[in-house]
Amino acid sequence: MVTLGSLFLQRANHFSPWQTGLTLSCIYIASMISNPLFGRLSDGGRIRWTSFLLVFAAITIFIFPHLPPQWFLPMLAAYGFFFMASYPVVEAALMESTHDSVRGRVFGCFITVGGLLGNLSHWFVGEWVKQLGPQASAPAGYFAIYNLLGIFVLGSLLALIFLHTISQHAKKNLPSASNPASAKLEPQSP
Repeated sequence: MVTLGSLFLQRANHFSPWQTGLTLSCIYIASMISNPLFGRLSDGGRIRWTSFLLVFAAITIFIFPHLPPQWFLPMLAAYGFFFMASYPVVEAALMESTHDSVRGRVFGCFITVGGLLGNLSHWFVGEWVKQLGPQASAPAGYFAIYNLLGIFVLGSLLALIFLHTISQHAKKNLPSASNPASAKLEPQSP
């Protein structure tokens, strides 16, 4: 979204690099409010709050390229408010659903895959915009790319089903005083 936003603002809307940087920074500024807010709210239902955040983030992505330029800054702030807040909520859900003995490996894999895909997306978006040719100078040329990004965000909601299943399985197998047989999950030291 940031790479595409930068290209969209500069090429299709003729923003200067300064205007582009200022506008895109609103994504992160808004998250200063939403990250702690939704991080706290999600303590009472991570899947529900993640769904809420990602649906609203997708809506902002679908709407963004259709707006007049004076609405770009507030819409990117809204996108950042919702999308960036999904990070701590999803990470907490991931940590909650994995056992201590594998948590580091699971989180390491999550960060590696997410980081790889996130960084390859800059190249992919740049190539796609390059393929637009003269259409890269008009906002309508970007509609399909923004639609695809919105669909990807909505598609990521499917992963919540798997995360919820893993979390429920982990909760059933937690060691407790009432279930001494489940204490076998704890690794035994030699």
